[in-house]
Amino acid sequence: MIADCRYGHICGPMIRGGKGRWQTSDHLEALRRQGFWTMALFSLACLAPLFTLVYMVSAYHIDAPRGEQWYLARYIELLYKGQFQYRFLFLQDEGEKPVFPTIVLLCLARLTHWNIYYEMLTSIMLAFATWIILTVKLISTFKECGIRNCKWIAFVLSVILFSLAQWENWLWGIRISVYLNILCVVVGLILLTSRPVRPLHVMGAIILAIIATFSFSNGMVFWVIGLIIIVLRKDYESRLVSAVGWSLAAAACLVIFFYDFRLPITAVPAARIPHMPQKLCVFFLGYLGSPLLSWEMAKTLRPFAPYVGTAGLLAVIVASWLLLRLLHVDFHKLVFVLGLAVYAAGSAAMTAIGRVNGGNPLIPRYTTTSSLLWIAVLSLLFMLWRLAAPRETRKPFTAIRVGAASGLVVIIFAFASNSFMARRGFYTFYNNELPREKELFVLKNDQLLRGLFRDTQEIRRLIPFLKANRLCVFRSGGASH
Repeated sequence: MIADCRYGHICGPMIRGGKGRWQTSDHLEALRRQGFWTMALFSLACLAPLFTLVYMVSAYHIDAPRGEQWYLARYIELLYKGQFQYRFLFLQDEGEKPVFPTIVLLCLARLTHWNIYYEMLTSIMLAFATWIILTVKLISTFKECGIRNCKWIAFVLSVILFSLAQWENWLWGIRISVYLNILCVVVGLILLTSRPVRPLHVMGAIILAIIATFSFSNGMVFWVIGLIIIVLRKDYESRLVSAVGWSLAAAACLVIFFYDFRLPITAVPAARIPHMPQKLCVFFLGYLGSPLLSWEMAKTLRPFAPYVGTAGLLAVIVASWLLLRLLHVDFHKLVFVLGLAVYAAGSAAMTAIGRVNGGNPLIPRYTTTSSLLWIAVLSLLFMLWRLAAPRETRKPFTAIRVGAASGLVVIIFAFASNSFMARRGFYTFYNNELPREKELFVLKNDQLLRGLFRDTQEIRRLIPFLKANRLCVFRSGGASH
């Protein structure tokens, strides 16, 4: 609605704004510009962790194969010789059968002369896709609960998902398996918790569960979570049929996975699990608490990790109870968030069984998956903080708001500070690995070579092939740095 102004020659036509106020068109234009710059600055803040990560990976990566990447080098050799067979994809690698990551890595190797930097960029791209999808889903979940103005979650998720504290995964190309696994699980949970859910959603989730399982063994946890979600969907008419189909697909997938499977040396045999509950429990809780504790201070903070993990689990339980009982939030609106927490807990349990004998629950590679628990905690605390606001005049709800806000601040600060401190991890990695990379050109120091792979004879055997085909560090005939 436009009205004439007696001073129109000065302030222009008057337009009815919000709350019945009259505003000039010039004022509205100023507001639009302010909104544009606010959104631009917010977008830049959201992308800052991503840009920082790309810079750190570009500056401190090593182009030499490390550890299990030498198994991939064998596959690349067979691929170049035309002797590669598809059954090789299902061969066991430690406790994994990374079929789909291996396919991606072989394609990248063929297209880029095995430029390992592109493997790292692929991991970042998968994390970026997870960030976009997870942000959209959580904002949608908040809006379903009646919460507006929740775009800040995009920045928080960026700090978590692109955290430098995951440096061990970012700088190791084969850890693409972790990021592919998480992306599949997140999208699968979205499909199963969509309203309304349809058989096509279930079929899509089955495909994603297969990819997740044959990317990273923790994907087996998603089969259990998916079955529970399907059974609990009372609004889904075909839930029994879908539950049966899901169970059959899970059984077939697990049979293929465990065919010719050998228990890793570090894994705990099933018969011994009841005899070491305390050790397993400490590792399990420490794994979950690791994202909030700095690896650089692991020796000092390790005793506190189980307590932090316990706090995370209790936060999920208590926050869920308060939302359901006191604030009367529909349970189905929380299923996606709870699915993230349960997947992190299930992954922690599997890792504890597989690594408790020789592992440290605080190592950086674990924080990628365990961060899902804290994303769930942050989401639940945010819902508590916002939904309790209309009732804050009552003391219990005031306490809930204060507690939720305090938890949000502490968790976000912990992630941000850990990411900042993790720069040392990049520096240490680069300084340790660069001499080993250079050693590939001379092959004289077995101690340095063993830092790349325990079988130094296999390294010596593969080097002529890598040089002849100008692969990885030999693409330009010199070290990558």
